[in-house]
Amino acid sequence: MRLIIQEKIDSVFTGIYPPYAGKVFISVTGSVTDIAPCQTNTAYDYVFDSSTQDGVNTLTMLLSAIAQDKTLYLKGTGTCNQHIGIEDLNVSHIYK
Repeated sequence: MRLIIQEKIDSVFTGIYPPYAGKVFISVTGSVTDIAPCQTNTAYDYVFDSSTQDGVNTLTMLLSAIAQDKTLYLKGTGTCNQHIGIEDLNVSHIYK
């Protein structure tokens, strides 16, 4: 499970057609520790499902952080179930 502390989002990607439908892919800038063994994608660091209420809440928070140029704390699950080769996002919160 990767841990990114005090980092900024570099890019966010989402799609409307399978296999990307409902998924949000995130790349970040900064140092990464504890990379999940399943993480093989070099373009994106995390993915989550935005079709759930938790996913909508997470997407809202991430977009807010981008708009306000805020720093984030992100932590993955250590698994890549949402999309092959990209770690699932587990925890996120915004720093002041």
